[in-house]
Amino acid sequence: MKVQVLLSAYNGEKFISEQINSILSQKGVDVSILIRDDGSTDGTVSVLDSFKDKITYYSNKNIGVKRSFFDLVQKAPNADFYAFADQDDFWLPDKLFSAAEMLKNAKGCAIYFSNLTVADESLKPLSNTKLKFKPGLGSAMSQNPATGCTMFFNRAMLEVLRKTPEPGKVSMHDTFLFRLASAVNAEIFFDETPHILYRQHSANILGNRSLFDRLAHYFSFFINNKYFSRSEEAALIIRTAQGQIPAENLALLTQIIAYKYSNKTTFRLLTSGKLKTSSFLTNLVAALALIFRKY
Repeated sequence: MKVQVLLSAYNGEKFISEQINSILSQKGVDVSILIRDDGSTDGTVSVLDSFKDKITYYSNKNIGVKRSFFDLVQKAPNADFYAFADQDDFWLPDKLFSAAEMLKNAKGCAIYFSNLTVADESLKPLSNTKLKFKPGLGSAMSQNPATGCTMFFNRAMLEVLRKTPEPGKVSMHDTFLFRLASAVNAEIFFDETPHILYRQHSANILGNRSLFDRLAHYFSFFINNKYFSRSEEAALIIRTAQGQIPAENLALLTQIIAYKYSNKTTFRLLTSGKLKTSSFLTNLVAALALIFRKY
């Protein structure tokens, strides 16, 4: 089984060598690594150059993490499966094989994600996540349970993702992938067993926030539309996967797009339960976002 790992790097000289070695040490799969350096100003490129016989990498201007990952998606070579990777984690040797075993018999689009082990800067395990999620497109539009560094998907899913017309408008590369997969009724596999040490340190882009910062970030996703609009992302999903979205999912996406202009549609979304997740807080904030036209 050939697996292509896609890694976006930015000022990651401190930990990226350890991460690359953990990926190259994967068991049971034929693994290749494609890395895009997103305009690093530290010694990241020198570190990557030291692996030049074992990886493929290229450098370009800084465009941000989500655009950088989409650039990797466009440039990804042919493989059976693909995996997103962050620059500062550490993968256990069975990570890719465990995912490939789950997806190997999928007939169409398929994705995988898992729990992870949160670790400190020296990779000392702190705790394991215990993700809970409600399957379905509506839940996915309200909450993404899949951490990008655990995500793994087949070539059929990659080909759909490649059609994304405006990557800069998505929420994040991993969130959009999960929602897109849900929209096309891809097979979604969840692994309760962690296969990754998710390193927490001061330079983390998304993983290392205080409780206040995380709550502020969480509410801004719904109430302020600071990062993206779910109704706009619903339209982007339709444009990306034209002709591949089942009628029921297409109807829901259309409702999400149109709710701002129809009290009746808003009421239907509020009362139908289609957007409910496994989290009471998420459901509450999503309801408020709908009422105040911020979903």
